[in-house]
Amino acid sequence: MVKNTVHILIILVAAHLMTGCNDKKGPNDKAQFVISDSLMKTLKIDSVGKCPIVNSLTLTGKVGFDEDKVARIYPMVSGIISGVRLQIGDYVQKGQVMGVIRSSEMAGYSSDLVSAKANLLIARKNMD
Repeated sequence: MVKNTVHILIILVAAHLMTGCNDKKGPNDKAQFVISDSLMKTLKIDSVGKCPIVNSLTLTGKVGFDEDKVARIYPMVSGIISGVRLQIGDYVQKGQVMGVIRSSEMAGYSSDLVSAKANLLIARKNMD
């Protein structure tokens, strides 16, 4: 109904503008407007009425996030996550602990570090 009313309003405004451009008209002349047959077939004339104003629209879509403001974080070692200290959408700062990973790979690195320290100590004693 609103769409049809808009079409009628546009046609009436156009008719008014067309009749107002003629300066040769006298005060008693009546303006005539002719609508073509093809336009008349698509036109629907309706009366103006009051209706409530709708302040909301129902739309379909998908809500997402800005890819430019997302940082992908990948762990440097493999393992099992045993604790997450953040939730989706939380802001993080540099150095903040985000989670705890139990990794057999890291356990191997730790034992290699202990062995390397022991070997360094032995090498220093032998050097002395």
